[in-house]
Order: sequence, then structure tokens, then C-alpha cells
Amino acid sequence: MTELAGTKERKIHASEWLERRDRADWSEADQAELDAWLAESHANLIAYWRVHDAWRRAERLVALRPLESEATMPVSGARLRSVLARVASVVAIVVLGVGASLFLTGSREQIYKTAVGGRQIVTLADGSRIELNTDSVLRADIGPDHRTASLDKGEAYFNIAHDTKHPFVVTAGDRRITVLGTKFLVRQDTNRLEVALMEGRVWLGEASDKTRAQSTLLVPGDVAVATAAAITLTKQPQRRLSDDLAWRRGMLVFFHTPLVEAANELNRYNRRQVVIADRDASRLTMNGSFPATDIAAFTEAAREVFGLHVEDRGDNVVISR
Repeated sequence: MTELAGTKERKIHASEWLERRDRADWSEADQAELDAWLAESHANLIAYWRVHDAWRRAERLVALRPLESEATMPVSGARLRSVLARVASVVAIVVLGVGASLFLTGSREQIYKTAVGGRQIVTLADGSRIELNTDSVLRADIGPDHRTASLDKGEAYFNIAHDTKHPFVVTAGDRRITVLGTKFLVRQDTNRLEVALMEGRVWLGEASDKTRAQSTLLVPGDVAVATAAAITLTKQPQRRLSDDLAWRRGMLVFFHTPLVEAANELNRYNRRQVVIADRDASRLTMNGSFPATDIAAFTEAAREVFGLHVEDRGDNVVISR
């Protein structure tokens, strides 16, 4: 299938789905089938929302100015849907054509970086706000026909302005997150991507439409962890999600966290590194809140609470039994 033919076919399918959704007999099974089609590819999702917007524009056009050849005729529901489908198709083609011409004008990509222990709030041209955590790199490109960002490394909290015409697409590693307007957290590690959703809906899938790997729809409270092999989904209470965002106020919150994992998290924010020297110490669990850049507070807690030995070795602080 050529790219042009594929675009046309997806546009037709999207129009058919919109027509079906207007019927009185729309069911949960129909919704599940639509969700599955949207999840098949990023291109399906984009086509659906573009035609959806074109359909709504067409409804307003028909309401304001009926077609001259049919103005004096009663309009049935089926004929109205047929008229709207034709107008929506024309508008969708115009949208795609304008998008192609704008794409040729060049990229508006901007790069944002934070140092180890740093944070930065970025306000994009569409009104979206992105908050970068320690040692992170983000590339963003906002234009009249597109809204994209790539999290090359690190962690970011996204508060995306709602725009049904232009879904916001975030790429992280080989995964892609597609949203209309929502709040979510993305953390990109070497072999692992984590997405936590606070508001709205997002699709998490493959960055390339050429593959048919697993994809999933996230709703508020969902935390998805994607590896090369699979996507796993869990539900977290609002309090735990708030704890995950404590870095936005310069804090780290640990809840029954193994000491070695707590030390690894602290190390993301500091040049000096905390090293857990033995297995027995690494298995102890840490609870509490700590300033992200205050190694002394963390090591003092390890000494006082667990009776561990703390040794300063220049660039490293070694904790052991």
C-alpha cells in the first residue's frame, strides 16, 4: 500500500467510524472495536481526530448554509450523514495538504536540557507546560499543523494544552505517546520507559507504524512500564502518583523502598554517589522524604535508623553494615 493510498483508506475508515458512532445502537462492543482500530497505529489515531474535527466543521457549515441544490428538501438523518461525510472528506484533504506545505517550511525544533540536580519549566507555543527533572534532554517542535516532543533522556512532567485538531505526540526511545490534552509523567531509563497518567487519556505504542507491537490506552491512575519485550500496566492511588512527582518541589519520597533503590534514585540528582557496599544493607527498606540534593540527610538517616556505617571516599559515600 502506497502512503497516499494508505492515508485515503484510513480517512475513509475514520469517516465510517464517525458515522457509526452517531447511530442510536452504538454499543460497548462497538467502542471496543473502535479502540482496537485506533490502537493499531498512530496514523489511525491522527486520521480519526482530523476527520472528527472536519466532521464537526461540516456540521456547522450545513447548519449555517444548506447546500443550494438541497436547501428546499427535507434532510433525513442518513442523507445528512452522507452530506457531512463528503464535506468532511474535502476538509480532511485540505488539512492534510496544508500540513504537507507547512512541513516543507522547515523544523521549529527547540532543545531543552537540565544538569544533574537541575529542574526546568518549559512553556511551549501552544500553551503546554513541560517540567524537566534532573539530567534530562527534551526536543520540542510546535507548529500550526503538529505538536511533537522527544524525551531523549531523563524524566519530564507534561501538562498538555487541549487541541483535538492536533494531538500532541511524545517519543521516548522506541515508544510513542499520543495525547489530546492531559497531564502525565514520562521517565526514560536505559532499557525501560515509565508513563504515569494523572488526567485525561493517552495511547502508548510503538514509535514506528511499521511494527504491530503491543499498545495500550491509559486512564487516570494507570502506570505503564514498557520494555523491549512488553508493556505492563498497573493502577496506583493518587497519593502514590503525587509521591512520584515530589521531585517537582525538590524532594524524593520513599515508601518501603529497598535501600539500594533509594540510593540509586538519589544518585540521579547528585555528582557525588551513594554506594551500598553489601547485600545485607541493600535489603533494608527506606521510608520518608528527603531533599533530592542533600546526601548528608540521607546518609544520616541510614546511620541513625539502621545503625549503618557511613564512610566518605571523595566522590563516593559508602554505606555498609
